[in-house]
Amino acid sequence: MKKLLFLAICSLFLVSKGQVVSFMQVDKDSVLKHIQSKLPAGWIMHVQDSFLIIEGSQKYVLLDKNCDSVNEKILPPPSAFSTPRLVFLMQPKWNFEKYSAQQWINDSIWVLVHNLPHTMGIDQLIDRDKSTRFKLVFNPRTKHDKELIEQYEQRKKELTSFTHSLPDFNTDYYSLFLLERTGIGYQKKCVYPPVVNEEANKIYILFLEYAYNPLNNR
Repeated sequence: MKKLLFLAICSLFLVSKGQVVSFMQVDKDSVLKHIQSKLPAGWIMHVQDSFLIIEGSQKYVLLDKNCDSVNEKILPPPSAFSTPRLVFLMQPKWNFEKYSAQQWINDSIWVLVHNLPHTMGIDQLIDRDKSTRFKLVFNPRTKHDKELIEQYEQRKKELTSFTHSLPDFNTDYYSLFLLERTGIGYQKKCVYPPVVNEEANKIYILFLEYAYNPLNNR
């Protein structure tokens, strides 16, 4: 399996190497043009380097309270307000084969990472009460245990460096990776004014409706 994984990583690297994003086609991209035409008033879409940026003109502030209890007379100063935006990394469009290959690499690497404590003989040092699904906590008993755990962390870091984020959306010419999404309320926090939250969510829904799912081989 390790040999197959190594060959897959090498082949994917060779396919990706040398690809340069050309934004000459952005104006010809029917998906992006369609989404742009449906943006709420005051929102603009533009490209900066390798990033697609959609931002609103009305600034907002994130408050630790319910929007219904906000007193407009005691809002934070204007300096506390931020610009709502969605930021995507743009890459030349991933085809289905590239997506599937990277997904297989990611899954294979995480299997190796999951089995790594057993492979390195330190699974008996895991604190089952303190560990979570996403982070293992170890209880080293000796200096040798500490050295093994350090080697484990280093090996885990090396393995995970070969994983790669998968595109969230495809358009006619690009694959989009969502990097930033602000102006969104969460965990009982209020975006004020609330219309910013409504518009930011509407824009994300536009991508769900009109952009392509990378798994659909389009």
